[in-house]
Amino acid sequence: MTRNAPGGAHRAGVWARWAHAVQARPLGKTILAVLVMAAVSPPAFSLHLGSSDAANDPETTTRQAYTSMA
Repeated sequence: MTRNAPGGAHRAGVWARWAHAVQARPLGKTILAVLVMAAVSPPAFSLHLGSSDAANDPETTTRQAYTSMA
């Protein structure tokens, strides 16, 4: 959205200025975005997904039964 500043000057909003800056040098912004994503993504590779239950405890009879069946 654009607004008219006092005196008839045309002033662009924050998002319009941001869009213009990104479009002016898209390769630089793309490289920066990839570097930021690469910097924050390593914790996602060490996630252990799944539910824990009694079979995860090696001292329970549930785990012994699971091991004997496998």
